[in-house]
Amino acid sequence: MTPLSDRLRGRLQPLGYVSYRSALVHHGVVIDSLSVVQVASVELAGRDDTTLPGPVRFIPIARDLYLGYELQPFEGDVVPVASPEKALLDWIDWTEQTGVDPRLEEIEWQELDLARLDRLAAATGIDYLLALRRVHGLGQASHDQDRLRRDRLPSA
Repeated sequence: MTPLSDRLRGRLQPLGYVSYRSALVHHGVVIDSLSVVQVASVELAGRDDTTLPGPVRFIPIARDLYLGYELQPFEGDVVPVASPEKALLDWIDWTEQTGVDPRLEEIEWQELDLARLDRLAAATGIDYLLALRRVHGLGQASHDQDRLRRDRLPSA
């Protein structure tokens, strides 16, 4: 078995970073447990059952979206992990591409820095507000989701 830090070690930059729901759970933005570690990568793709703390799913990401991560402790190792805001944008972008339900109603919005989210959204071109509009009927919304809708989303 290969440690994730060894698997991600690149010459100039890491080959990938923990992101998507894995990083959202890691940062406490989503309360969940995952059976697969999701890693954004410009070079690796597919599932790897030989990497600890595996299994790991390498999800291709465009080179211009390869940003917003830093080395952090993760599952007993130190690896590149997306900031909570970048992980959310990666997750929204991936769900838009694949048609998977982003389950945005599960997001703990108070755990996010909305100003940083806006800056990263502008830098990446990922429109998280559009994704929120698509799931406008979020059901039982938190105070932060209500504020986000009121302050940022156009009236339906």
